[in-house]
Amino acid sequence: MAEKEYRRIAGRGFGRKDFITWVEAQLWMGKNHLLQIEKRGYTEKYKRFYYADIQAIIMRRTNSTLYKTVFLSLMIAFGVAWEFSITSGGAAIFWGSWIGFFALLLLLNLLKGPGCTCHIQTAIQTEQLPSFNRIKKTRKALIQLREAIAANQGILSPEELRARLMPEENVGGSVGTPDTAREAGTQLGS
Repeated sequence: MAEKEYRRIAGRGFGRKDFITWVEAQLWMGKNHLLQIEKRGYTEKYKRFYYADIQAIIMRRTNSTLYKTVFLSLMIAFGVAWEFSITSGGAAIFWGSWIGFFALLLLLNLLKGPGCTCHIQTAIQTEQLPSFNRIKKTRKALIQLREAIAANQGILSPEELRARLMPEENVGGSVGTPDTAREAGTQLGS
């Protein structure tokens, strides 16, 4: 049996592309790239991010979950206020259903955890990943992505990383250290 070429790593998410247009996005892992599918009505747009080209994946916490929680809580409070002010049976059933519906949405929102926004950075672009919209889901997917990126790019040891971040003349500690600057100042002053 043939192995699947792609596997989905995150659910779907919705992102705003401009002031009016919203897109539904999904992320799929391939052997050598990450594929983002954006659906807008009857059209689909595909974007590939090759693991060898990925420089960073940036995740930042947002207040979107808080806003949803406040909105759903207000809807429940609105329903409770009407439930206690209505005496007819039909209206009581309606407002009871209203409260139950928004309470279920509130519970699901809280169980999914805090919200986030995530961007992927390559040498030529920074693109939002709308399907990474909850921290818990994003952290699980980033573990899989980290393994795929490390397999394609390799892993730097701490010594190699230090050597790449420090300029060649600073490696020995001879140029630019406070001691050498102080010595140069005393030599110039004397």
